Amino acid sequence: MTELYTQPAKRLRTEEDLKLFIASQTYKDLIEFVVEIATSVHGLTLDEDDSKLNVSEHCTNILELLSQIYTIIDNHPVVNDTTSRFGKTEFRDFYDELDERLVDLIHKHIDLQSKDKDSFAKNNEANNHDTKDPTVELKSYLLNSWGDRGRIDYGSGHELNFTCFLLCLFKLKFLTIENDDKSTVLRIFAK
Repeated sequence: MTELYTQPAKRLRTEEDLKLFIASQTYKDLIEFVVEIATSVHGLTLDEDDSKLNVSEHCTNILELLSQIYTIIDNHPVVNDTTSRFGKTEFRDFYDELDERLVDLIHKHIDLQSKDKDSFAKNNEANNHDTKDPTVELKSYLLNSWGDRGRIDYGSGHELNFTCFLLCLFKLKFLTIENDDKSTVLRIFAK
């Protein structure tokens, strides 16, 4: 059976929504993932030698993806302008460029056997959110891990989006607990 992936949507709006989420398998998977990778680095420091961490090629690919995103950030330097009460409007330019380029960046750095770039493009254009390409979920989580374009803010929900992005990579077996647990925390999160 072919997996279908769907554009994530904000669903935690009420106390009842939160209760449903806490009772869900997704919540259990997320908590287990965080505990597992956190436990793997007990006693280690951020400056551990790469040879102790077994930094895999796939982990290196994620680090390269993040480096390319930092290049996009550098393309949108902050202007010392105080006209925006809520944040630096340059963030929106960064966010728009990242949104435009992210599918290609994901496909370049995350080689998934099941990816179907044409399927993603066709479904994206048709507003049909079910696709065989997991990029629809990866893009949403990674894009939203950089902050909120409208409010120009950043908080724990955005950090959770990044954690969900990484959880997806583990569920897709692009990264594995056996090979990538420590480097996920000490290299990817640290970046």
